[in-house]
Amino acid sequence: MFNDIDNFYDEFFSLLIDDETYGNTIKHSIHKFEPKEYLKGYDFYTDNDKLFRYLRDNIINNEYDYFMEKMMKKYNFNIQECAKKLWIGEKEIKELYKQGNIIGLHSHTHPTNIIKFAKQDQLYEYSTNKKILEDIIGEKIICMSHPCGLYNNDTLDILKHLGIKIGFRSNMVPKDNTNYEYLREDHINILNKIKEKNI
Repeated sequence: MFNDIDNFYDEFFSLLIDDETYGNTIKHSIHKFEPKEYLKGYDFYTDNDKLFRYLRDNIINNEYDYFMEKMMKKYNFNIQECAKKLWIGEKEIKELYKQGNIIGLHSHTHPTNIIKFAKQDQLYEYSTNKKILEDIIGEKIICMSHPCGLYNNDTLDILKHLGIKIGFRSNMVPKDNTNYEYLREDHINILNKIKEKNI
């Protein structure tokens, strides 16, 4: 619905600022926000990318869906039609698996800040995701990647309980890793390297 992502961000930020409940908090949050200090391991994010994620995950939290639905209504965005273009289904997952790809977990609803979930809610996210995918491919799922790179000790306990053998973070910042914290390069960096080498 927008020419580029910054047009979307402009509209989204304006929507928040104009809101009676969140407006003043959003203005204050934007004013004090330091993009260089937020998501340091994600150099490919622009300042607007970081601000969007900061507001979404730390300020408006559960109201994010409300604001997105408000924007969709304003622009007559057809969710059902776009979903057909954006999401893969059971057929595509089976085909990926048949081609030799490893299918892994990424949570059921992809919460943007899963560490705010109670342990039982995290368990629901991963066990539901696991059951659906295993029913589709007919094999046990043993790997995963953390949604938005976020996880805590509850997450790691749950993954072990579910029989997951390996998990991936969402950046390349070195740290002492467990089997559930392997580094993962973002696709945008891989694409940029391919372009540089003209592959």
